[in-house]
Amino acid sequence: MPKTKEQKQQTREKILNSAAHLFCQYGYDAISIDDLMQDAKLTRGAFYAHFESKSDVYLHALSTAAANAIAYRAIPADVEGRDWLNTFVEGYLNLPHVREETVSCPMAFLISDVASREAKVKKAYSKMFKGFSQLILNHLSDDSMMDKQAMSIALSALLVGTVAIARTQDNAQAQEVLIESSKQLFKVMTQCQPHEKAKPELAI
Repeated sequence: MPKTKEQKQQTREKILNSAAHLFCQYGYDAISIDDLMQDAKLTRGAFYAHFESKSDVYLHALSTAAANAIAYRAIPADVEGRDWLNTFVEGYLNLPHVREETVSCPMAFLISDVASREAKVKKAYSKMFKGFSQLILNHLSDDSMMDKQAMSIALSALLVGTVAIARTQDNAQAQEVLIESSKQLFKVMTQCQPHEKAKPELAI
């Protein structure tokens, strides 16, 4: 009996979820199509019904990994502004995330992996990063210490870079120091008020 459109979509999502998990954990080169399909508990033949190659599924898995990470770190709609930013940074910068004990952010876990991939993969990563920055931009106040868009990009790089570098550290103490230092900097940058220009004294 041929599969329904819904069943085909479920199979595709199953493959993508396995790909998102395995690529984030091990990188592109370490994972074969057989590894991927074994994790998804599907046959190798099912793979080619949905994807042309490993590089093809990798490209689509980036979006799936990003969507999974966003859903995992979702913040209630009634939390806004600095409260949202503080909640977000606490959920993103922590040891369980660095140690892959929670849903991995593909921007941090695949940052060096993507750098060696083809242009269309880099384009997909760039789109993710812009979306990540936009999330932060949406919750920055108008009294930010610098241009809001520039700050959102800098803060995004701070978060992603911290997790990526923390993963390279060989002990928990070094990871904790890095995470806490970045949290402090994030809070300083989002809570500082711009310096007011001194008003000129009126000549009498």
